[in-house]
Amino acid sequence: MANEPHTFSKLAEELVGDFRGVAFDEPRKTRKRPTLALAGLVESILNQHQIGRDSAEHTIRAHWPELVGPANASYSHAVRIEREKRLVVHVAHSVVRNELFMHRAEIVERIQKLPGCAAIKELNLRALRLLAPGGILATYSCSHRVSEEMYLEVIEAAASDARREAVILE
Repeated sequence: MANEPHTFSKLAEELVGDFRGVAFDEPRKTRKRPTLALAGLVESILNQHQIGRDSAEHTIRAHWPELVGPANASYSHAVRIEREKRLVVHVAHSVVRNELFMHRAEIVERIQKLPGCAAIKELNLRALRLLAPGGILATYSCSHRVSEEMYLEVIEAAASDARREAVILE
């Protein structure tokens, strides 16, 4: 402690600088931050931007068959993670979409257990975007947990999300 120079307040430094004729270049309202080791700073930037590390999307894609089962994985794939921490999944078959929709809470829990994926909050399943314009999407639910009204709401929401017009054929 005896070898360290005494630190003065900004006001004292400014007064001494004025007395000696040295301009005070530092703005008044700035605050000095402690000096950080360069290695620690670089490591934090690498972690923050996932440089040289597997991204959460890559980890989810690598574990997709384990997360949703091999049969469902063959008809679906994780596309990207949106800003709201929502995983966008494209589904090529309506039955698989219904299956993933019914088990989405369990799938999100499994995803959150993967390294680097704890921030994922929900799944956004998109099947209608893969349907050709004018195409027919055959869908059904064999679950007693979903009422007809709820099921129709889900189909309407999916059509709206895909910006498609939906007509129900019975």
